[in-house]
Formats: sequence, structure tokens, C-alpha cells
Amino acid sequence: MMNQLTLPVLAAALVFLGTSSRVYGAAGDGTNAADFAVLCTLDRLASASVEETYPKVDTTPSALSEIRAIVAATTTAANITEVPEDSNTNEEEARQKACPASASNAAECVVHWNKWRAVKKAAATSQNKKYPPLDAAQRTNPAAAGYIKALHDLESAATMEQSTAENKATTAADPAKTSAKTQLTNAKYGAGLTEFKEGTGNTPGPGKGSSREGACKSPNAGSSIVHDLICLCVADNTATGSVCGVTANQCSGAGLEACTGANKKAAYGQLWQACQASTAAKLSPTTIHAALAAFSSRLKQDPAADPASNAAVYLGASQTQACGGTTSKLCVDYTAGFKDSKGRKDIYWYGQMEAAAAALETLDKEQTAVRQTMNKLEQLAAQAKQLYTFVQLAPTTTGQITDKPKHDTNTRCDTHKANSTCTADNNCKWDSTTATTGDFCKSKQTGTETPSPAAGTGEGAAKEGTAASSGCAQHFTDQKECEKMNEGKEKPVCAWKKGGENDKDKDELRCRNGSFLVNNQFALSVVSAAFVALLF
Repeated sequence: MMNQLTLPVLAAALVFLGTSSRVYGAAGDGTNAADFAVLCTLDRLASASVEETYPKVDTTPSALSEIRAIVAATTTAANITEVPEDSNTNEEEARQKACPASASNAAECVVHWNKWRAVKKAAATSQNKKYPPLDAAQRTNPAAAGYIKALHDLESAATMEQSTAENKATTAADPAKTSAKTQLTNAKYGAGLTEFKEGTGNTPGPGKGSSREGACKSPNAGSSIVHDLICLCVADNTATGSVCGVTANQCSGAGLEACTGANKKAAYGQLWQACQASTAAKLSPTTIHAALAAFSSRLKQDPAADPASNAAVYLGASQTQACGGTTSKLCVDYTAGFKDSKGRKDIYWYGQMEAAAAALETLDKEQTAVRQTMNKLEQLAAQAKQLYTFVQLAPTTTGQITDKPKHDTNTRCDTHKANSTCTADNNCKWDSTTATTGDFCKSKQTGTETPSPAAGTGEGAAKEGTAASSGCAQHFTDQKECEKMNEGKEKPVCAWKKGGENDKDKDELRCRNGSFLVNNQFALSVVSAAFVALLF
């Protein structure tokens, strides 16, 4: 089965063969066209812009800014609320007042002040008031304390995520800083070169060599893709015609070693123009590996050639086991790269393309990580929006339980069939001194016992000698019997305590209705819940 990785490159090669400016007719014209197509694809990949293919990830802190705007609109923290928001403020004076130079944390204070000054100023001057500052009652509402604390924690987490994204985006995820850029240009032009260098004879550059055979074998063969294209396709006085299907005869007046650098550059320009007429494969590790695989598949082997001195592994068409060039046979001798089981390790541009593929793979992973972090920040911003709404709508807690509407009290009491659940409801009473279950739960509003007012306003303890003495009041001065009233109850019914403002003997310890105790416990639970929320 054909390797799927080679399909994009082979497709590009087929398009090239169908669209390039071929000049066929003379014997041997187009002989190396398929090999040229493979090197052409590699040349296009080596010339591709890394920044265009892997653009820098946008790390604009819009999500973090939104989170901070919400924190500023809900917080009770003085080091945020006291930072001015109006645009007319003298910032230098305000900053010095908030962060005096004598303070031990002056530098940290200035950073903090500047951050929240920018947030509040931007919110104040914005035409779209997405998160209006909440009033003091909403901010100090105990029921909202946990949400406000969560917003501060969320802002801290978002700040760290934003910093991580920005740092990575300007280092490992920055396309301008990846080693792939250098490796690709090295592969195209040669080690350390970023453009065509006009080499002549043994002067470094494409086409370097004391003869065509010397130029097109080790150590010059494989020095760059451009060099190998010249060996494969540019005719000289020893080889005529358009062996790659492209007219590139600027060096035909003499041997390749004598061809001027300007003529070699012009000849390569003809080849590059033909390459650009083909469909380019998108730069990626996959397409690079596919192009390298296609190159390997085009290499020819001559089992009769002596690897020590002959072209045993080559690209193109050899003549008498060499790449010296004759008539219309041109080739690139890669034999040295396959000695001692090295494979293609000694083909310099091949190794650089492999290294570039690895670097691009790393770049892609790092950019993906940055994008994931920015997506996470968007999720945190969505959570912050919800918390803002929670703070807005948090119920106001007063530390007391209000009575249910009076119109449904009778119905509610009728649902209690046990003494314990009935007496736990402050609006109901158990109308039996012997039975613990049954239909004895009645509303205090319709009974003879004086109903208790809401917690915190006094109990209205029944007077001694009245019918109400059937409740806690019947043990008004007996602590032991008073406490027995709570046995078997889910919640305390009676309490040995001092009375409220309007109660009898308010300064004395007496057996009194336990609703105040129950309500105080509820108030404590509300405060405790808020405190736990602050901790977490």
C-alpha cells in the first residue's frame, strides 16, 4: 500500500508535471522531470514562510480584563475600592498617597494600584457599562461573601494563566523564534546562508566544484537543495537540452565549474519560476516527511558501481557510473551519504529538513497549548459573569427566620403527625400531653397559647396561671422539667434562659419558648456558611 504521507507530495508533483513549462523535443529532454518535481516540492517547502503558516497566537487579555472589571464592581477590598476611577484624577499624587515610598511593600503596592487604576478607569469611561458597580448593601451582603471571594480567587488564577500564555507566545510558541526558520533556509541555500550565493569553482555556493563531477558528488552534493537542482537540471557544454523539462541553459558556454555565479543564479531562477507554477504543499511536519519520502523513493541504485569511487546511489541519470554529465544525462551522486549504514545522514539539506519538521511539530504543540490557555481564560470569564449575577441576586440575610404567611399555617400544622416535627415548627403546637403521634398538631394562631413573635423581638412568654401554661410556661421556674421538654425532639422546644425586652422577669432565668434559640442557630449557620465560603 502506498504510504499516505507521500500522497500530498506526489499530487503536487503530478500537478507540476502537468503545468510546468516543458521544452521537450531533443533526445533526453524531460529525462529528469520527475526527479526535478520532487526536489522542486522540497524547495517550495524550504521557501515557505513559517510566520504565515503558523501565525503568532493572539494573547490579548480581553477575558482577564473582563474578569477584573467584575471584581472591581463587586469587591469590598479597600485596596481596590479606594483606587480612583475618574479620568481627571492626578494619578501621580493618588498613587503616592496610596503607596508611600517609605512603605516596605511600596513597589508591590504601585504595581497593584496601577493594575486596578487601569481597570476602573477603563470601566468608568466605557460606553458599554456591562458590569455596573454594585452598591454597598450588595457588596457587604453575607450571602454574597462567598461569591465575592470566589471572584478574587478566579482573578488570581486568570492572571497566572494569562502570564503563562503571554510568556509561551513570545518564546516557544513564537514562529519568529523557532529554529525551523534557520533550518529551512539552511536546507535551501546551504549552511548559514539566507539567499543565493554566487559560487564559482571552489568558492562556497550553489554549483561549487572544480568540475561538474566534483560539484555533483560528496562533499558538495547535498549541501543545499538549490545546489542539487543545478546539478540535476542546469546544462553546460557537456550536457545539452532541457533534461528537467525546463530551459536553464545559461551555463552552456563552458563546463559547470567555469559558469559564472551570475549565470548559475539566472539558471536557478528559471528552475524556481517553473517550481512556482506548481501547486505548493502547505508547510507542516507531515508534508516535509512526505516530500523526503518521495525523494528517497526516486533515488536509483547501481549494484555494479563501486561505492568507493562510483555513483552507486544517485538522483537523475548517470553516465558510466558517474555524474560528470554527458549529452543529456545529469545526476546528483549521494553515494557518500549511504556509506557505513549512514542512510541519508550525510545529505546536509535532508537532515536540516528533518530538523525543521521536528521544530515545527514542537511549535505547533506550543501554539496549541497557548490557544488552550486562552480558551480556558474565556471559560473563567464566563464563570465570573455568573458570579457577578449571583452577587447581584444573593438574598439579604437578617439573622432570623420569618414566619410563613398566616393563611397557610393551619394547613402546614395539619401535616405534622408526630410531636417532634410539630413542636419543631414554631407556628405549631402539640395539643396532647400524652400522645406522641396523631392529629394533635394545631396552629398557634388558632389555639389558646400566645404565639411567639419573630426572633430578636422578645418571646411574649405566657403569664403564669393562664391557659398558655400548657407549654414551656408550665415549667416557668423549673429548669429540670424545662429541659425535659426537649427530649425526643429534633429541635429544642424550650430553653432555660433570660427573656426578651417584653417578657416577664426578663432578667431572670426561666423556661421560655425555644424559637429564639432555633433562630439564632440558623443565623449562626448562615454566618458559618459565608465564612466557609471565604476560606474556599
